[in-house]
Amino acid sequence: MDMRPRRLAAALVVPGMITTLLMVGGCAATGCTPPAGGRCAGQQPLPPDQLDTSSKVLFSGVGMSPDGRTIIVIVQCGGRLVARESKNEVLLTWIAGSVGPGVMSCANVPLTAHLRRPLGGRPVIDGVTSSRLHPLVCHLGHPPWSSRFYVYVCTTSTN
Repeated sequence: MDMRPRRLAAALVVPGMITTLLMVGGCAATGCTPPAGGRCAGQQPLPPDQLDTSSKVLFSGVGMSPDGRTIIVIVQCGGRLVARESKNEVLLTWIAGSVGPGVMSCANVPLTAHLRRPLGGRPVIDGVTSSRLHPLVCHLGHPPWSSRFYVYVCTTSTN
């Protein structure tokens, strides 16, 4: 029995199988396919700053405590914030929690990361996009419209 046609078929099939396994493995490595209206858990870009200029309340984005030791990021639906410091920069990564399908909205949640030493002149870098961030100096206070709620009231950018 001549085996050459089978070897040829195997030579053509095996690369296709390997490609399929890599694609499926790649999907598994990233976590999930986001459901319609939902979000997969994992690293996400940090949200842009949304500051109400009249009240100076930070609704979304990156802030920093006046002493420069705590970074605050306000994100939708929570998660956790990881800060990796070096003497030259601080790398911030938002690890978002998963959100089920069809979620129309969820709360903006402040996440914090505490630095070993004050930020000073070190740049803050988004761990996903590698873009430089410019945190606002913020403190926990009451918004002008309520004495029962606490929000982050911000003044200026650090750099």
